[in-house]
Amino acid sequence: MAVINIPHCEPWIVSGPAFRAVLDPLMVALPDREDREEVQQALALKGLSFELMSEDQAARIASTLIWVVAELRVSLTSNPAANEWDLCLADRLATLEMLLHDLVE
Repeated sequence: MAVINIPHCEPWIVSGPAFRAVLDPLMVALPDREDREEVQQALALKGLSFELMSEDQAARIASTLIWVVAELRVSLTSNPAANEWDLCLADRLATLEMLLHDLVE
């Protein structure tokens, strides 16, 4: 299991493979080395905590993560070969996307 903690929200808890499916493309999409290091550490610890980041860093990572989550969700739901795991992850991603918007608004 792995978790993403967002201030004032319930933790977003998923399986390790689901966590990697979200954070691996996030690593590629982040332009800032410091942000990539934060995500690298989160992958190793199986937990990303926006509560422990500065507001600026949390907003940068959250903004990019919203984009990554939206792209992944579209990819999963538009795939005709999607299985139950894919569709369940797509539903969970919609929740994560909604929670992340609080960090960038």
